[in-house]
Amino acid sequence: MFYDAMICDGVPKLKAKYMYKAVRIFGPKWNSARNSIKSVSPGLQNFDYGILNQDLELDIDQLEAKLDTLLDE
Repeated sequence: MFYDAMICDGVPKLKAKYMYKAVRIFGPKWNSARNSIKSVSPGLQNFDYGILNQDLELDIDQLEAKLDTLLDE
């Protein structure tokens, strides 16, 4: 939804993908089993920020699938 809203608002696709990745990696996670939101951030000291620049050439569905794998979701 976040990505689509950015595109509809005129954000360039590359920037929208970059922002989408940042939110998916660092943003809070919804736990539907508990109906709660949990703030989950990777250990920022050891996080490879270069990952934000990878795979931006993929379409949004492919990018989402890669992030699901990366984040074990």
